[in-house]
Amino acid sequence: MNYYRKIFLIIFPLYLCCSLKAQVNDSLSPQKMAILIPFDLDSAYTGFNYNLGTLNIPRYFMPGLDFYTGVKMALDSLQTAGINLDVWIFDTRSKTQPLSEIMKSLNKISPQLILASVTNTTEQKSFAAYALQKNVPFISVTYPNDAYLHKNPFFVMENSTLQTHVDSLYSYISKTYHNSKINYLTRKGYIEEKIKKQFIDLNKNNQDIKFSVTELNTLPTVADLIPMMDSTKENIFVCGVLDEAYGLNLVKSLSAATGYRTVAIGMPTWDGIHALTYSNCKNVRIIYTSPFHYTAGMPSVDRLKDIYSKQYFAKPSDMVFKGYESTLYFVQLLNQYHDNLMNHLNDSLFYVATPFNFQPVSIDKNNNLPDYFENKKIYFINMLNGVETSIY
Repeated sequence: MNYYRKIFLIIFPLYLCCSLKAQVNDSLSPQKMAILIPFDLDSAYTGFNYNLGTLNIPRYFMPGLDFYTGVKMALDSLQTAGINLDVWIFDTRSKTQPLSEIMKSLNKISPQLILASVTNTTEQKSFAAYALQKNVPFISVTYPNDAYLHKNPFFVMENSTLQTHVDSLYSYISKTYHNSKINYLTRKGYIEEKIKKQFIDLNKNNQDIKFSVTELNTLPTVADLIPMMDSTKENIFVCGVLDEAYGLNLVKSLSAATGYRTVAIGMPTWDGIHALTYSNCKNVRIIYTSPFHYTAGMPSVDRLKDIYSKQYFAKPSDMVFKGYESTLYFVQLLNQYHDNLMNHLNDSLFYVATPFNFQPVSIDKNNNLPDYFENKKIYFINMLNGVETSIY
């Protein structure tokens, strides 16, 4: 049976009953947890009939499926460890159970912890308001956005905001490449203008580096890039565009520009570009940021890869790791500290792979309460010729 079809057939009954129990010791009341995942199961099923056939599942299903797979693997480990837990899993893209109905269900369940793969600001606004009203820790694993977050000390953002990435990236460049020729590439667009302004404003305050800004509104080509390069120096290209195709084309074009020493520094979206390991990306040092830390050789990472490959005959995606790590980490915090979880967000005792650094963020410095907690730990992934050479 096709792997992803098999996963769907496993998820569907779970979706119907909405409760997954991992109870071992019935003498203690179980902790209650809600998990929100964008499955979009309505388009996969009509009643009990599976609609997608035996061919590959559409790509838009993959993030939710992979996240769920990681969550399920973590719950299996927690059950083996004897942690007493009630889990409810909701499809945030369900047409039959929209956000308003999910909110009603949460009110009935009264979870002590909510973990979610949020996908838009509408979801974030609703769930953040619920978390604040009920004083329930809400863990946003994948959505790097601070929209509608105001004086909410129960909202925890794992995937750091773009501002945090740009701050870290600028600091890294100013320390590492302050004497190099730096070319900043951008294109027209609201997000691109925002990133460029952040970068320029940081340099106005510090004057640490000298760089030229070039607007390329088409995918970068060798002909576009060579006039910006110096054969006697190391040429640094900072990509201020989130689009993966733009970043990949930049690296390919730099690779084709033989005779030049080049470094391509990209956005956190590069973390998902598998093609950066291909042969047409050779001879370019690639550096990008990530708030997550999944490196081969780490015991927890290798163990998950081994279990996953034995079950599904494939390599786990980053969404599998995120679902697994987040569930394992925060459930153990809940089990240990109960209602005091928010005061132990950085407890190293329960780190799985990523040593998080959750810090309070106040958009208005006059606020007495933080607007949210954000993971401020940013890692720099350094690759050359398709191989990860370091992460720090």
